[in-house]
Amino acid sequence: MKYARKNNGFTFLELLISSGILVVALSGIVSAYISSSELAERTKNSNLVLGAIQEELEALRKVTLSNSPTVYYFNISDNTSGFLKNIGRITITPINSNFSRVDADICWKQRSRIIGPCSENNGILEFNAPNVNGDSNAAVQVTTFMAQR
Repeated sequence: MKYARKNNGFTFLELLISSGILVVALSGIVSAYISSSELAERTKNSNLVLGAIQEELEALRKVTLSNSPTVYYFNISDNTSGFLKNIGRITITPINSNFSRVDADICWKQRSRIIGPCSENNGILEFNAPNVNGDSNAAVQVTTFMAQR
């Protein structure tokens, strides 16, 4: 008497293929999660930077502007933001006796990446030279005009 074989389970090949599909799907989900968390952190830091630039510009409004181009450097001192290494630069270029063009940009170290137009030299962030067009390629850059008070 022969016994009929029942097919109650999956074959090894079916399990292998379904496991491969599962691994590909999960790796895509994990990659998307990591990318979105990095983007959220960068967005948070960019908003912090814009606030810091605005504070620096407000402080400069109280200062009498020079008739020659001037560059100011500043740091964000808020340790709760995770900005252990950051540097900002404000360049003031007089247009005439009443108006000046103000360019502000900043760079910071986020995890192991440097965001902005800087390089790291012995643990200190330094601004790179502007590119051929005069742009700094900053992640956060503000250009405005100030009137002399």
